[in-house]
Parts: sequence; C-alpha cells; structure tokens
Amino acid sequence: MSVEAMRNSERLWVQPFPRFPFRLWASATMVFLLAHACSPTVPDAIRGAFRSKFLNSRSARWKRKPNGDWLVSFYMEKFNDMTACYSPEGQLRYFELEVGPEEVPKELSYRIDAAFPDGMVCGIYERNMGNVTHYIFEIIDKGQLFGIYFEENANILFIPPDDYRFTSRVVIEND
Repeated sequence: MSVEAMRNSERLWVQPFPRFPFRLWASATMVFLLAHACSPTVPDAIRGAFRSKFLNSRSARWKRKPNGDWLVSFYMEKFNDMTACYSPEGQLRYFELEVGPEEVPKELSYRIDAAFPDGMVCGIYERNMGNVTHYIFEIIDKGQLFGIYFEENANILFIPPDDYRFTSRVVIEND
C-alpha cells in the first residue's frame, strides 16, 4: 500500500463523529432519565402486601395520593377492574370494585333517585374495608360530576368535584 493510500485511509478513521446522532442520543437519554427520576417508586413493603393479597392480579398501575397512600388499579379474573389503597406502611386500607345497580341495597338506590331526580348515575363502587362495606355513587347532575359516599351506618358524605377521586383521572371519549 502506498503512503498516499495510507493517508487517505487514515482520514476515514480520523473524521469526527457526526454531531446530530450524538445530540439525538444525548437528548433521548436525558428525557429517559428525567422521566425515570420523576416516576414514583412503590416501596417493597407495599408491593409485597399487594402481591400476597391479590395473587392473580394483572396490569397493576400505581399512583401516590397526596396524603402518602398508594392506589393501585388492576385487573382480577371474575371481578374485572379493581382498585386497592395501601398506607405508606403497607397496610391495606380498602379495595373497591365497580358493581351493578342490582348489587346495591335498594334503600340506597331509592335515596339517590329521590335526592337527584334529574341526575345520572355513571358508576357505583363497593368499597370493602375488612368487615365493613360502603358504597360510592358517582353522579352527573346539572353538568357536574360528584360523588355520594354511603357509610355502613347510613351516613351520607358528599364527594366534591375537585376531589382527588375525580381530578386524578384522564377521560378520553370518542365522539
């Protein structure tokens, strides 16, 4: 190989790495690291408590509530979609599942119909807290979404539209 040919081949190897792919790689890496750093990490105690209680769960999605509790939405065979709430220490506070109108005590349904005759019930949830069962009715009345929470002793609590239950959702509807 001649000296001139060797110089030309060296130039091919010495050429600087193109800047665009490096910048693209660096940008993608920064976005990944930022997203990973901002995503909450579920403590092992909570994840372990969840796995032991809901063995056959699938598609778990975790959210941290403003008060420090952890909500997990997941799918279970026979129950469909469920939500469970854990304390920061890993204690199960409650779990919820959507129920049909026929599964709710008739007295509660009558009270909702009487209080909101023009309202539309868009969801009914059974909240199981060990040996106590509560019901949550999500209602749209006069264009406003809110909730009515029935405790076991028939106390009624109003869940305002700006509650975390409603503001943490992203609803996408197809027209």
